[in-house]
Amino acid sequence: MQLVIRALDVVKAIAVADEPLSVTSLSHDLGIPAPSVHRLLTVLADQGFVRKDEASRRYFPGPELVSLLLGNRTSHLAEIARPTLERLHRQFNETVFISRLVDDHVECLIGIESTRPLRLSVKVGDTFPWHASASARAILARLAPSQISRILSTYPLVRFTDKTPTTIAGVESHIETVCKQGVDVCDDEFESQAWAVAAPLLNGEGVVGSITLSAPGQRLSTAAARHAASDAIRDAGRRLSEQLS
Repeated sequence: MQLVIRALDVVKAIAVADEPLSVTSLSHDLGIPAPSVHRLLTVLADQGFVRKDEASRRYFPGPELVSLLLGNRTSHLAEIARPTLERLHRQFNETVFISRLVDDHVECLIGIESTRPLRLSVKVGDTFPWHASASARAILARLAPSQISRILSTYPLVRFTDKTPTTIAGVESHIETVCKQGVDVCDDEFESQAWAVAAPLLNGEGVVGSITLSAPGQRLSTAAARHAASDAIRDAGRRLSEQLS
């Protein structure tokens, strides 16, 4: 029984930590001998509940733990967000969707595609690059600094178009924009002739996802049209965050 309690204590500590934890810090904070902590972490890592950063030798939530943490939260998110997506779809008739953080990637949770022949197609389960999509960058900007640093130092900054940011500094400039303006804009950075704007979705504990509007760039080509879409997504993100808090 003591072994189970210790394992749960380790899981809980890692789940609520703002940054990855070392064996030493876990041992000190939980009052568990370091060798025991190490053995527990090995088992938890094998089962997918924690992951180890090989560079720092610290531990952070693994896919199984993230799934448990986000499961109820994201199903609740999809239910709350649907009316907002329907309203935005009626207003703009462009593709609108909700993304969520799953382990170390961002994927589409729910969406409605434009009914126009020329449209951007996004399906449930589609994933988005951290550095080259508004949906992912809006989430990235609201993660803990240690998470941002880890993601940017390990994620390949692949060039998709001539406008793709392929340096950490380039991605960080987008993060600053999200923090200042409440939205991120992706203009021809992931797909040629594609434009998107996204806002983070927050609850009382932190970021849980993002809301995005995407369209062919030539259809939303004027400053007025892009400002209208950005304002709508910013407002939708703020209202949904209030509902989630």
